[in-house]
Amino acid sequence: MNIISLFKSRRIINYLVVSISLVGIFFRFERFNKRTLWGDELALFALTSDSPNHSPELLQDILIYNMGLIQFPGDILLLWPFHLMFGVNKWGVAFPHIVLSIFGFFLFYKMCRLYLTTLTGFVVAFLVFSFNNTMLFHAFEIRPYSVLIPLSIATFLVMRYLVDDVSPSRKKVILFNTYIVFTLLFHLYGVLMLALTYTFHMICSRKETLLLTLLKHIRHYWWAILIGGPYWATFTFGFDTAFMHWDTFAFIDKGFISVLKGIVGNLVGARLLYIFLFGFVLYFFRHKLWFKQSMFVVILVIVPISFILYSCVANHYWFIQRLFIWVMPWFAFLLGWQWDTLTNMLLNKIEKT
Repeated sequence: MNIISLFKSRRIINYLVVSISLVGIFFRFERFNKRTLWGDELALFALTSDSPNHSPELLQDILIYNMGLIQFPGDILLLWPFHLMFGVNKWGVAFPHIVLSIFGFFLFYKMCRLYLTTLTGFVVAFLVFSFNNTMLFHAFEIRPYSVLIPLSIATFLVMRYLVDDVSPSRKKVILFNTYIVFTLLFHLYGVLMLALTYTFHMICSRKETLLLTLLKHIRHYWWAILIGGPYWATFTFGFDTAFMHWDTFAFIDKGFISVLKGIVGNLVGARLLYIFLFGFVLYFFRHKLWFKQSMFVVILVIVPISFILYSCVANHYWFIQRLFIWVMPWFAFLLGWQWDTLTNMLLNKIEKT
């Protein structure tokens, strides 16, 4: 086996991906096993502690009034049945999050398969995805941040399939609409995930003019926006933020360089993985993927984090890494994509010599 075959071997790639993933999943179990539930997680138990006696009333409060909660009701409704069955047993209540977190590794593999072709790309992407400290901590957490990780990956994939299929079957139309509604209702950031991934794929994968493609999509998916949009707006703009008067930079030093270091450091998630940031040197050279990768950085990394930072400043809320945890899988993929491109460039030179 020559060096080109080695770096392109699907068998070796899959073996390393599975190995890295299993270690990453083990660390997630270990982290959750060693830590105790913290205040925000225990708050869920307090809300539903006697729910068997007034389940209809509680459900009405969650769906209509949101009970004064910051988060959308999606995760509460997901965990509620498991709280009824398992009480305050953290493993029982977190079961859906555990399943979704593990499923996230499969989704991440599907995402990588769409763009990556080399051993280097897959290894870099899965190392960052598996051992990012923020994603490790929140993986099984009894909070919506756990679900935002696989949800952002799934949304990237769904929007890719949606954009590529301008004449979908009735079954696909129903499935896509259902997913859009679910994502809008699950969490505040659902609309950003949908809008940003859709924009990226529209710009980078269009087969026709943007306007024509957009009109075709509106024709198929208008009712998802009609149903999910008002509900999302109610929970987003109907929430009273008057009580939020915290220091935005309580957990990160103020100043452009300090904030940038904090963001990039948390996107990578571990000091040992910082070396993979050298993949950004690729942007100094023109290559066939330069435009797509540049759009990826701008649309799926810079725009969402800038929006979150602005929102935190405007609403006097803490700017902390969990708020952009759903961008971290995209960033892990981006680093893998960069190193995959660099590897392919090197292999092409070797093949020509």
